[in-house]
Amino acid sequence: MRYRAEDPSWEERDRFLLSNSHYAIALYAALIEARIVPEQELETYGSDEGPLPMSGMASYTPGMEMSGGSVGLGLGMAVGMGLGLKRKKSDARVYTLFSDGELDEGSVWEAIQSAGHYKLNNLGGIVDVNNQHDDGRSTQVMAFEPLVEKLPAG
Repeated sequence: MRYRAEDPSWEERDRFLLSNSHYAIALYAALIEARIVPEQELETYGSDEGPLPMSGMASYTPGMEMSGGSVGLGLGMAVGMGLGLKRKKSDARVYTLFSDGELDEGSVWEAIQSAGHYKLNNLGGIVDVNNQHDDGRSTQVMAFEPLVEKLPAG
């Protein structure tokens, strides 16, 4: 990914959206490794006064592109960003990580359809297929495997 540690809002940066924001601690580790967030900020993790809340918040954390909340939002936001970047004729790319449980959300499938319709070749989606869902195993809550097989890889 293209970024500038000293300028996390650099217009030509690639974007990474963490749709499943409860994974924020992993993104914080990457932001620290990239030198966007100072390592000593880990001491504030989860506290009200620090830039590293338990669920990711773009307004608190440099380098975090979206605030999480309800599942299923990341891919739609990524499509919007990808479309905007494409219209600006930018070479920047947008990536989003979301979970297999989010595949139950209609907004995710609408985002997939929109990405195809607008031919967003600057967009990448990564699905964490961990078979975990708040209501049980993802494969038992909603059989998503036949749908995932239809998605383009790479």
